[in-house]
Amino acid sequence: MAIISISRASCSGGKYIAEHVAERLGYECISREILIEASGQFNVPEIQLAKAIHDGPSFFEKLTHGKEKYIAYVRAALLNYIKKDNVVYHGLAGHFFLQGISHALKVRTIADFESRVQEEIVRENVTATVARKLLLNDDEAGKKWTQHLYGMDQNDPELYDLILNLKQITIEDCVSAICHTASLKSFATTEDSRRILDNITLSANAKALIVDKYHDAIVSADSGVVDIQIPKTVPNKSAIISEIEKKVGSYEGVKSVNIQVTEEITPRSLMYMSR
Repeated sequence: MAIISISRASCSGGKYIAEHVAERLGYECISREILIEASGQFNVPEIQLAKAIHDGPSFFEKLTHGKEKYIAYVRAALLNYIKKDNVVYHGLAGHFFLQGISHALKVRTIADFESRVQEEIVRENVTATVARKLLLNDDEAGKKWTQHLYGMDQNDPELYDLILNLKQITIEDCVSAICHTASLKSFATTEDSRRILDNITLSANAKALIVDKYHDAIVSADSGVVDIQIPKTVPNKSAIISEIEKKVGSYEGVKSVNIQVTEEITPRSLMYMSR
């Protein structure tokens, strides 16, 4: 039993590979379903969520932190969904959202640019010049997104457990390689890995509850105990602490809430760690 996340640039075969991996393993294959789930749970239009986890941040979004809010919603929805295991996710940002979960196999598929151009020509019915421009814009948006939120390069191999180059092997071999890797003991669900997933999921849900007002809060969880760090610069600290305790404390699975006011917070917005 495992969770598989397949990340890819546009026109890199990720959707086809994900569907065939899921079929061979008997897993559920999900992508847009997570956006629909988050849209319903947090009452945000699906298109806004899709843009938040795809496009680079605009100047206005950097000021309002709207992108961080929507991404927190999607992350919470994904983690809630995958807790049942046996899932292949090929939506955006899975390689970030599933960090720290040992039974989550994070795969990256890559393809040479000209092959991607040819696929884009067919998919969008455009000229080669337009296809190249669309792909370059898409790649640049992804680069800005990861830099803004994480200070990281989405092509960093440290983010993935398995990287497959479609220039070297066939799609069918990619499917076989992923299925074989997912079956290894290293990616089996254990009591400890499930506990970590529960902690990460609870912290993500707690963050989603307060991100609208406190986008820079750092949230972690351990066995129902939620720790939240907020910056010292926030006004009316006692009122804020009371509000957060009431909102997070009433969430299912939360046993207690500890709030700490700190001198400075410089987080990577979504990389909440569990103890």
